[in-house]
Amino acid sequence: MKFIRDWWEKFKAKSVWQKLLDVVYVAFLITILTPAGRIKLQQGLLELGLFSSTELNENAALSDASLNWKLTDMSGNAIRLEELTGKVIFLNCWSTWCGPCTAEMPNIIDLMKQMDNKVVFVFAAHESATTVQEYLERKDWEIPAYVYESNPGNELHFGSLPSTFIIDKSGTVVHRSSGVKKWNTQETVDLLNELAASKP
Repeated sequence: MKFIRDWWEKFKAKSVWQKLLDVVYVAFLITILTPAGRIKLQQGLLELGLFSSTELNENAALSDASLNWKLTDMSGNAIRLEELTGKVIFLNCWSTWCGPCTAEMPNIIDLMKQMDNKVVFVFAAHESATTVQEYLERKDWEIPAYVYESNPGNELHFGSLPSTFIIDKSGTVVHRSSGVKKWNTQETVDLLNELAASKP
């Protein structure tokens, strides 16, 4: 009790600016110590445009292992990436327990709406369909979600979540990103439109 009294007396003696800084510091600590707070902080940083570049940074043709990568949707229907050849693919590897994945998902959903079916969006998670479906319903997110049991080929290998790949119509990875990113930028829209308009 003496500690609290001593702290309160010291706090009262501080200037207005020092008190304000203390309040901001405590609020920041509370924010980063809670999962929801960290997600809000990451979304705030995304809005600043600090993580948004989608320059062409890859040129890796999908191997047979990746083309045959089996994904299963929430209804139990299986597809392989090979079936999507000839279309531009936006592949986002994520997880329900991944805070950065949750932080970037709203702006990916916005990007998906902007693209108006010109690009195939694939959201792949290494979890059960039940876990993913319940999470999506809780978040009220309508996305083409899939689960997978095996890993893809090397050109789609990733070591952290979220990881995102943009694949052109010929089945070549043209962009790879690891970590949280702001996707609904004009730069990304322009890139996807250009890829969608190109010939395979």
